[in-house]
Amino acid sequence: MNHFELFELPVSIKIDTGKLAQKYFELQKKYHPDFFAQGTEYEQEQALEISSQLNKALKVLKNPDETIKYVLQLKEILEDEEKYSCPPLF
Repeated sequence: MNHFELFELPVSIKIDTGKLAQKYFELQKKYHPDFFAQGTEYEQEQALEISSQLNKALKVLKNPDETIKYVLQLKEILEDEEKYSCPPLF
């Protein structure tokens, strides 16, 4: 699942930060590891993994440069480790 699917957002280089924040808090309330402290080991691991994905995705989607890079990688225009640069007027 990519970052956009995780937050139920369309793939775009311009992110609706209001929707992003709203969905992030909604998902954190549902999957935060603290809520699974009494759960099974599997449930705790799943919550930790999902919470980690949420944090990583939020970090990328809040940063416009990282979002552009991520979209280019999703569209297979840019390799994972490849550097990119946009002209300043872009």
